Amino acid sequence: MARPRRRGLDYFPMDVDMFQDIKIRKLQKMRGCIGTALYFSLLCSIYKSGYYISWNDDMAFCFAESSGIIEEDICSIIEECVVIGLFDEALWRTERILTSYSIQERFAYICKQLKRSSGVEEFRLIPMDFCGDEPESVSSVSHAEVEQVTVSSGETQVSSGEMPQRKRKEIKNINS
Repeated sequence: MARPRRRGLDYFPMDVDMFQDIKIRKLQKMRGCIGTALYFSLLCSIYKSGYYISWNDDMAFCFAESSGIIEEDICSIIEECVVIGLFDEALWRTERILTSYSIQERFAYICKQLKRSSGVEEFRLIPMDFCGDEPESVSSVSHAEVEQVTVSSGETQVSSGEMPQRKRKEIKNINS
């Protein structure tokens, strides 16, 4: 039985100069460390499920419970993240979706590195050509390519009698 296709990521990279990004600096100035901590927590949730999350009141409760911040503050921090440009404003206003161009771009890049389809389809902000194609499967390799890669076993014959299996035996024989 085939394994189900994985949607999200186990990890995602963060730039070492992320705190010099003007959007992060604005968030820090408006909300301090609590704002940036919530933003990074949201990023973790987004990448765990893929490249976006659909926001609802239950999520506000869960984030409030785990962070100790009241739900109203969480909702206002998210609004500020949208205004700053950390999340796409149009998708937030119409669909209550948290994602952005850079989130989708990073997700597609990681999927390309993992040689799997990015699956950025719904709520797409990045160009189609950036997402890349499906990873090349074994069945898509041509017969001519397979012939070029074959290795002859006659070229690499090794006799076990000629080569010692362990160096320790040699050392013991010398000392005896």
